[in-house]
Amino acid sequence: MNNNLQVTSLEDVQKSFIKVVPLPGWDEKPFVCKLKRVGILGLAQEGKIPNTLMSLAMDMFQKKVNPEEADLNDMIAIFEVMAQESLVEPSYEDLKKAGIKLTDQQLMELFAYSQQGVAALKKFHNKPKGPKYNSNKSKHQGKTK
Repeated sequence: MNNNLQVTSLEDVQKSFIKVVPLPGWDEKPFVCKLKRVGILGLAQEGKIPNTLMSLAMDMFQKKVNPEEADLNDMIAIFEVMAQESLVEPSYEDLKKAGIKLTDQQLMELFAYSQQGVAALKKFHNKPKGPKYNSNKSKHQGKTK
């Protein structure tokens, strides 16, 4: 047994529990917020996931969901629960009171963060580069029939 181990302080736990994370914004500027990781199992235990969504939530937790087969409204409802619980500053309620709705991309990233932390967001931020993916220029631009 290692005698050099020290109990983690509550302050250290709080620092690692809440992170400042950049998400895509509503324009070119990122939406930087404070997030905490939450789990589907804990939310289910606390009754924050309605029973009607429990089966889908468990499938999402176990990564068994085929988005093409899942009910979109149910998935959005779960994403919103995760956003409500993950957002610390600004809170989901603060955004809602200000009339600000999260984008689909933000909701998906909040879900990914809640389950896997910052590492899960890297896949969202690694965008392919090159002319094939440049949405500003169309190869048909200026052509008419």
